[in-house]
Formats: sequence, C-alpha cells, structure tokens
Amino acid sequence: MFTEKAYRFCGPDGLWESRQRGHFTNGTGFTQFMNCYSREAWEYYVRYISNKTSQEKEMMREMIATSRTLEIVGLCISLVTTVVSLVIFCYFRSLRCHRTRIHKNLFVAMIVQIAMRIIMYVDQLVAKETGQVHGASSGDSNTIYDTPVVCEVLYSLLEYTKTVKFMWMFIEGVYLHKMIAVSVFSGKPNYVIFYIMGWDIGIISTTLSLAVTIDDTCRCRYYEYYTISGSYNRRHMS
Repeated sequence: MFTEKAYRFCGPDGLWESRQRGHFTNGTGFTQFMNCYSREAWEYYVRYISNKTSQEKEMMREMIATSRTLEIVGLCISLVTTVVSLVIFCYFRSLRCHRTRIHKNLFVAMIVQIAMRIIMYVDQLVAKETGQVHGASSGDSNTIYDTPVVCEVLYSLLEYTKTVKFMWMFIEGVYLHKMIAVSVFSGKPNYVIFYIMGWDIGIISTTLSLAVTIDDTCRCRYYEYYTISGSYNRRHMS
C-alpha cells in the first residue's frame, strides 16, 4: 500500500484484467490507482466513500462534476476580467506608473496560470467523457496527461506561474512599504531587482520542485491530485 505506483494485471493470454476480477479483456483493462493515495487520502476514502450506497455515490459524482464545472466557469470569468484589466493598464497613459507596472507583471502571471488550469481541467473532462481516463497510463488516451512532453511543459509552467504570482505580490508589498514607511518621495524603483525576484526566482524553485516530484510513475502530479481529492478515480465510487 502507498507505493505511489498504479498497476494493471495482465493475464496468461496477454489480456488485461477488467474491473471484475478474473475477467480479462483485449481493451485497456482496469488500472488500479489506490496505491497512489496518500495515507490521509486513503483514510478519507475509507471513511467517506467506500461505505456509501450506489445512490449516494452517484450523488457524490454529480456533486464533483458540478463543482468542477463551476470552477471552470469561475476560471473563465477570472481570465476575461484579468485580460481586460491588463488591456486597460496598457492602453490608458494616465494609469501608467510604477505601481501599475508591477500590477501588469502580476496580471501576466495570473493570466498564464489561469489559462493552464483551464486547459488542464478541460483535458480531464474530455478524457472522462471519452472514457479514456482509465487508459491514461497505457499511452493511448490522446489527452495531455498521456503526452509526456506536453504534459511536463503544461504542469511545469503552471507551477512556475504560481510562484511568479506570489513573488510579484511580495514585490508590490515591498514597494508600497518603501513608499509609505521608508521614503514618501522615493525615486524610481530598481526594476532589474524586481524582475529578477519576480521572474527568475520562480525558475529556480520550480526546477527544484520538478526534480523531486516528476518521475516515470506519475508524470503529472496534478492529474493524480485531481484523481484523489476530486473524483477518487470515480471507478471506486461506482
């Protein structure tokens, strides 16, 4: 248990075992993800999922699907409003100042992050609707998760923009503190330092994070997170 490796059983005739034990099929078979759960997620599954009736599990699936749909809608609204805000800051000269310059860098990081999340969630929905979630580890689902290079780029960029977003929030706090507490009539801020802090530090932290978390067993940790905390692989609820 908790080996962090999903697995499938192959029968003596070279066929994959289906969800029903002892029944083998020439399809993609059934992939068991339970070992990928953390101890906390497993305890949560046993307490709240495994003892539910079929009707209760169906209601939970609908709640999960509705929550994810609402999240996608909210992200789309956030993306549109953030893009509009960035356009306003860039278009109107009267709004151009040091503070809005910091804002624009923050908005760019937010836009990329939101866009990556939308792509990730839509990809999961498409995979689920086409019945390919169970085949994600077989290499034939035609989704982003099953495309190694695209997968790593997407989730690496997501991690990077998360760090960049918080760094630019920190930079804005430093700038406001300098303006209010240090010197009311301070001069032009050193944007070279700001850009290094905002965009370069994220590269270092993201690289270290990827070196620790990305391996051959689970190429996309966000997909694993969605499987555990979002849908519990759905097959265990049916």
